[in-house]
Amino acid sequence: MWSPDDAAPRLFRMDSMPFGATASVGAFLRLSQALKCLGISQAALVWSSFYDDFVCVCPPDAAIQVDRMIRLFFKALGWQLSTDEAKDHAFCSKFQALGVEFDLSTMHQGYFSVGNTPSRKAELSSRIDDILGADLLSVAEATSLRSRLLFADAQVFGRFAKAALHEIGRVGLDTSDMSPLSPNVRQSLLWLRDRVLSGPPRKIDFRDSETFYLFLDGACTDTVSDNPWCGTSIGGVLVFPDGSVRECFGEILPHAWMADWGWNEQQQYIFEAEIMPYAISLMLWKRHLTGKCIFVFIDNEGARAAWISGFAATKAAQHMLHLGTSAEAELGVHPFFARVPTHSNLGDAPSRGQFDVIEKLGGFRTQVPLGMIECLMKHGGGSTVPFECEWG
Repeated sequence: MWSPDDAAPRLFRMDSMPFGATASVGAFLRLSQALKCLGISQAALVWSSFYDDFVCVCPPDAAIQVDRMIRLFFKALGWQLSTDEAKDHAFCSKFQALGVEFDLSTMHQGYFSVGNTPSRKAELSSRIDDILGADLLSVAEATSLRSRLLFADAQVFGRFAKAALHEIGRVGLDTSDMSPLSPNVRQSLLWLRDRVLSGPPRKIDFRDSETFYLFLDGACTDTVSDNPWCGTSIGGVLVFPDGSVRECFGEILPHAWMADWGWNEQQQYIFEAEIMPYAISLMLWKRHLTGKCIFVFIDNEGARAAWISGFAATKAAQHMLHLGTSAEAELGVHPFFARVPTHSNLGDAPSRGQFDVIEKLGGFRTQVPLGMIECLMKHGGGSTVPFECEWG
């Protein structure tokens, strides 16, 4: 450590490193990192560390020898390895760390998977069942449960648990316990138990994947009797990895279906109109986008931020976000949301019923099925926890 008296680094020794002491966790992590670096540079170990759990990748026939080498490595440095049966396992292609299970058996196919351990799933499922049975969710329990569910959700592919997690988190911010459970909280708990805890592991694919580009836009124009294209409308353009413009869509949203989007005095729904095109794109062009990386260009900062976070305050927008992120999980896409100026947005013209520029670039208009629009626009009444929708 740095010695202020000597103005130089000096060895510093403690008999123990109490948690809660200043910088103790930082020192703990630095020592773990130092052990990892020494193992790589001096013992030729192919390994990494996760806090105090060290993970080593080795062929099955070399596992015994690698295990012996690591034990000698720690012994030579004066470190005592844990002999707890829960931690002292032989090296294998599937291992666990802090409730997370890593499966490296498919590395030769270009990917590996990360999921929740059976014990973690059972524990969280049991806690949810107890809350549902007691019809009571305390403030402290809500805070703890949301944190654990958020961590468990990170091991499941997809970003569509945000609405349900938000409902649990709101109880944790309240001043009193919730009893009986509100319909939204009960539905959220059931959904998280059945969908997140039993969901498939997250697949980490390190093979190269093609990148597609989406240019999206929503528009709200005054209703004019002699203008057939007015009101609230959406548009989008699909650009292939080689830079060619292939397809676009542009539709006017039925005004009658917007009755429950806002208040009677609300005249414009630009936020919802900017949210919708990405969900439409995933459903409409799933044959092109499945398993691909996507750059999503949006010229509305609010809509871009909502897609990044996976959450919005309005019920209509949250419903679209839920269906869109559900589509992401089903198709296995990896999106990146970027800001584009309106004058550079290829989706601006189709959202206003102008398709000549796209046609000159070699693209064509794809008609959006009315049922797909209806599915995204009608969010199921007063519930903030979205219902499922068949869009495929």
